[in-house]
Amino acid sequence: MTVSRLIDDEELWAYVDGTLMPERLAEISKSLADDRRLSEKVAAMRRQNEILKSIGADVLHESVPERLLDVLRKAKAEEPEPEANRGQKPATTRRVLTHVLCGLVGLVIGFAAGQWGGWS
Repeated sequence: MTVSRLIDDEELWAYVDGTLMPERLAEISKSLADDRRLSEKVAAMRRQNEILKSIGADVLHESVPERLLDVLRKAKAEEPEPEANRGQKPATTRRVLTHVLCGLVGLVIGFAAGQWGGWS
């Protein structure tokens, strides 16, 4: 049995992410140098990481449409303050927009992962 067979995917992902313990890093690096199939697997994992990082990256830098800002401002102005929140700092528009943007990015990533992974 070769050393590469003892390396599980969790360790390979830690290697790719740069979070592997130093003593194990040396062992896996040697295995990658000796085992072409294992090094190809790590290369594929790195490509997958890059693809996932690039999904929606352009959306993160877009400005929020003024129409959406108007809707949020109107909703905030019309919303009565609940008794439980009186005396507490109200949620800011920026925080609300951050939550909306995070939700949209999550949807984009989920949709892309589904399309890429064949879930359609």
